[in-house]
Amino acid sequence: MFRGGGNIRSLKCLKNNHSMSFKRRMKLFGLCVLFSSLLWITGCWDMQNLEDIDLVNAIGMDYVDGQFVAYGQMVDFSAVSRQEGPKSTDPAIVWVGIGKGKTVNLAITDLYRTAQKRVVWAHVSSMILSERMINHGLMTMNDAHLRYRELRVTPWIYGTRESIEQLFTVQPFFNLSHLATLIHEPIGTYRQHSWVQPIRLLYLLSDLLEPGKTVVLPSLSIDKEQWKRNQEPDPKLEIDGAFIIHDNRYNGWLNDEKLRGIRWLSNRTRRSPIVVKDEDRAKATVSLENPSFEIESRLSGQNPTFSLHVKLKGNIVELHGEMSMQKLEQLTEAAVEKEIRFTYNEGLAIGSDLYQLENELYKQHYSSWQELTHSQPLALNPSSLGDIKVHLEITSTGMRKME
Repeated sequence: MFRGGGNIRSLKCLKNNHSMSFKRRMKLFGLCVLFSSLLWITGCWDMQNLEDIDLVNAIGMDYVDGQFVAYGQMVDFSAVSRQEGPKSTDPAIVWVGIGKGKTVNLAITDLYRTAQKRVVWAHVSSMILSERMINHGLMTMNDAHLRYRELRVTPWIYGTRESIEQLFTVQPFFNLSHLATLIHEPIGTYRQHSWVQPIRLLYLLSDLLEPGKTVVLPSLSIDKEQWKRNQEPDPKLEIDGAFIIHDNRYNGWLNDEKLRGIRWLSNRTRRSPIVVKDEDRAKATVSLENPSFEIESRLSGQNPTFSLHVKLKGNIVELHGEMSMQKLEQLTEAAVEKEIRFTYNEGLAIGSDLYQLENELYKQHYSSWQELTHSQPLALNPSSLGDIKVHLEITSTGMRKME
């Protein structure tokens, strides 16, 4: 009996030891799985705090006395984030740095001399080029820009005749950050008042390299009279025209009035008003929207001709006196055609093809385009633009019905 009881106790001990060993193995297995899974988790090993770096938000380039001048804009991010408590009554702070060098890269890296921290270029959302820089040539700047991995190809890009330093320091409304200015956010204004279309660097490069394409680069300026703050002048940014570039050659500058016909041949136009006249008297104001157009090219010997077909929708903003819907549509169509021809001729005056007619010839009649432009640029004249057919559909008369 004594031996039998000892055997039973021995078996129980073995069973308990086996159970404890199994539990230890399971715990060890679980720890191995846990630690191995940590290897797949990406950590922020290269994270940098915002206060440890300098973020450049906009770049400006000028060309003066045989050397490049680079401007860098940095904004105070405390004005960007939402804050609790009363709103600050002080203007937002902005810093503008100026670097110089014999090349674009040397001018930009010259800013490092006085930078107090590491400079990061990944947040650049806008670029401004002076008229001197545009006249010098854009490809020199683009080569340096495209080779640097931090700089993107999506910033908005403008030309200017103003001081770039002053453009970077124009205050926005309500003491907001300078990121809330036209330099960084042009789309909201363009959708309400479509005139000269904002362009990103990516599309500018595409148009520069596309055969027969003409670049219409928006021009930034400062309006010092339209707005006042507590009876004091409060300057604000505006797009006042465009710089015209073809084949990397600067052709000239046109103000927004001379460019008023270009908005009807842009499929990005969202809303733009036109004054309708009858016998030189203003009869109505119509807001035109969402144009669609086709360009047809024809060849007659060595002289190509082009026809335009434009479709528009619109709504009545103002109406002075009685007028039938049919009459109003006819007068508006005639006004659109007149503006298209006017801007076309203004482009010819500086040797420019604002409606990309040459590019349409290139796509529709490549062999003829190649022959016509083999030894000289394509010669356009007023008669090169033939028929212009405009079709308007008024979809709304506003809150008042039209008889």
